[in-house]
Amino acid sequence: MQNKIIKCMLHKTKYKVKPTSDQTEKEIVYNMPIVNISIEELAEKIIQGRTFRPAIITGKINQEHWKEQQIFVLDFDGSTIEDEISRCYELNLFPTFVYTTFSHSETQNKFRFVFVLCDVVRDYNTAVKLQSTLMQLFNRCDKSCCNLTRLYFGGKDIVYKYYDNILSVNSIFENKTEKSMLSRSENIRTQPLHNKKIINDNVQAIKNLDIETLQALISQRKQHMSFSNTNKEDIYNLYISIEKTPTALKASSTNDLYTVINSLNLSLYLNVPSDGSFFNCIIPEHNDTNPSAHIYLTDSKMPVYKCFGCDRAYTIIGITEKLSGCSRRQAVEFIKKVYGIEYEDSAWVKEQKLLILDMVNYLDTDEFKTQFPSLSSAIRNRKTEYQAILTHMSQFISNDMEKDGSLMFYSSYKDLMKVCNVKDRTAFSKILVLFALLGMLEKADLESIPEEELNRARAISEKYGFTKLTGFYTIPSLGVCTLEAGEGKARILKDSHITMMGLSRECVLRTFGEEEANRVYPQFKAENKKGASRKSNAATDNLVKIICGDIEKKGYILENKISDIYIKRFKGCNKKQVEIQIKRSMQQILNDYNLVRIRANKDLKRKYGIKGSGYPFIMAKGE
Repeated sequence: MQNKIIKCMLHKTKYKVKPTSDQTEKEIVYNMPIVNISIEELAEKIIQGRTFRPAIITGKINQEHWKEQQIFVLDFDGSTIEDEISRCYELNLFPTFVYTTFSHSETQNKFRFVFVLCDVVRDYNTAVKLQSTLMQLFNRCDKSCCNLTRLYFGGKDIVYKYYDNILSVNSIFENKTEKSMLSRSENIRTQPLHNKKIINDNVQAIKNLDIETLQALISQRKQHMSFSNTNKEDIYNLYISIEKTPTALKASSTNDLYTVINSLNLSLYLNVPSDGSFFNCIIPEHNDTNPSAHIYLTDSKMPVYKCFGCDRAYTIIGITEKLSGCSRRQAVEFIKKVYGIEYEDSAWVKEQKLLILDMVNYLDTDEFKTQFPSLSSAIRNRKTEYQAILTHMSQFISNDMEKDGSLMFYSSYKDLMKVCNVKDRTAFSKILVLFALLGMLEKADLESIPEEELNRARAISEKYGFTKLTGFYTIPSLGVCTLEAGEGKARILKDSHITMMGLSRECVLRTFGEEEANRVYPQFKAENKKGASRKSNAATDNLVKIICGDIEKKGYILENKISDIYIKRFKGCNKKQVEIQIKRSMQQILNDYNLVRIRANKDLKRKYGIKGSGYPFIMAKGE
């Protein structure tokens, strides 16, 4: 039944957050093509962030243009998933799948029930009655669900799925789901309980960290199970296939080890249902009388144990720690031995990990601050982020990820932002630019990336619609030679008064030249060759006229007055944008016109007739 084709209206754009009202009106409402799609594929599209409309509408969005409907949706933002699933058991009426919305959180559940009918409803009054009946049965849903023409935004995760659960019209009106429609041998309400003894055997083995017993239990269950392994890209199925022997599981880096472990079949490990259905919680302190736990897969195909009753979520490592009371390291070693996962650092990898630890510690020493004062000052507020990146990167070290003696690794912006605890993408982009400019991190050229890793990165970029590949980095060894070059660049940044606000590709291009811009922004080589934009060049030319004009007249210009003069002379300018342009263009203007930027002292104030207190920065002709 999973391949049953249904019809709905589905927008093509994948949104990562809830679309704004302006986006909804201009981009979505009138751009919803009708599609024929399987239930499982629709669920996947929804959690990719695509908006859908259950009803088929031709023409204007109103009752007169409603044509048919096979999908009915309930929206919840004032209840909990656990409570509504419990309500399903009371009614013996279950959705086909449930997904969380963009704004869902563990503390404030926001989710949608999606019901699929076996037949298409083409009578409007019948459709209205069906929707109304569902809303009465699940009376804590959003009352705006009564609008049949309503569209529903995509979301985060599928938290419940039973794609074979295709309902009849009568099953809703009569408040019951016919057993003939269920593909299981038992009623869905009682089915999760039938393996309770076997579950306890597995749990007991994990509690005791009993490797041989758990291996025997897993092997015994494998004999009664059959797994599909048709999707070669699905790493979850890859590692749960019964054709895979324990010795076939190998890891070449710490990150690879965790990828392998977190791809293991958690249902098989715990001996619980693997189809997303609910079962009694196995957490010792939770006396679960109403089945509230299940296994679900994240976007990266990592299985997670989730219990709505005690509000806990664990990976395979986490649930091992929880049940046995062991440390994370002990849990990892236990799982490795149970599945025969082969992993040991090579001598080179061990050496690189020690070098990284040394680099992390070196940045905190007085030796570093004394030898490289400008560099130390430049990264003072960003040092912890760099140390976090180094520590994170150490998990990726393998013999295959080496470039000219330096360590290469791949990581998405999203992962690095999480590692560094930075929430603003633009701000984080500038942080990476700073590290790259100072020679503490390198963005890798496409030509130097191993083919297998490059193909993986391209697939990720294609999935999320990224136009540039920016996820490959190398970390050079932080020795005197490396850091001296960074010290020189940090001094230029300081002398040019370039702050994080003004740091950009254009700033690097104007201040340090095309070659340096290509190193810091290797994915923008074609753009770097063309130089800055026309708009930016025009603004820089205007700055030159102001600066050189005042210097010609008075011999100097006060730096803090440049933006005010610019705004007065060129109407319609934003002061913040002007100040950013000044920071981006300053060093190029100084170099091209033989100017210096210096702080005024008593002699200079007397020489130029500068009035007022303090000693501001001025620009003047160089020697």
